[in-house]
Amino acid sequence: MSNQYEHAGKHLVLSIARELILELFTGQSNVMKRDIISEIETVHKNRGGLEHDKETHPVTDALDSLKSKGLADNPKRGFWTIHGEFPPDNPPMNEATREKARIGLSLLKEAILDVLYEAQLKNDGCVKLKTVRESIDMPEGAKTGKPSDKWGSATTRFMLFLLQDDDKVQRCQLTEKTKGWQITETAYLEKHHERNKTP
Repeated sequence: MSNQYEHAGKHLVLSIARELILELFTGQSNVMKRDIISEIETVHKNRGGLEHDKETHPVTDALDSLKSKGLADNPKRGFWTIHGEFPPDNPPMNEATREKARIGLSLLKEAILDVLYEAQLKNDGCVKLKTVRESIDMPEGAKTGKPSDKWGSATTRFMLFLLQDDDKVQRCQLTEKTKGWQITETAYLEKHHERNKTP
């Protein structure tokens, strides 16, 4: 047993399996999935790790995770190619592009919070998704020159769920069958304080 192995004494889980797949199989093509599973289990155990205790094998989940990130492919059932890095036609974002994306997401979140804050000020706190989408500026569609309703709704919904994860917004009941969105009390107070700061 190696004292250097950081996962010694730990059950084999997705993150460990993913790390070991990249370590042991990067650059290999058409490797049978059962061979990957066997090798990962053997190496993890030999280094002092414990067997997995999940219903789905962590290697299966790790391969799916790598595939979703473009780091692996399974050209035919049961066989895997591990790139270990982004394929040439799918390069990762450079830091400048990543920063622009973060800024864009941040601005969109703030725009949505502004809409919900204004609704709360007007005692109209529970707002439909459509109202939120129509209240913020969305990019225009390439062909129509009009904002894409499907793209706009999906993006707005996604951003609302991110804000919900951050405890900035919450679901509310508009009618018996319809739910809407509203700013949380904490986010409302933060926004109110931010807007009423004296310069």
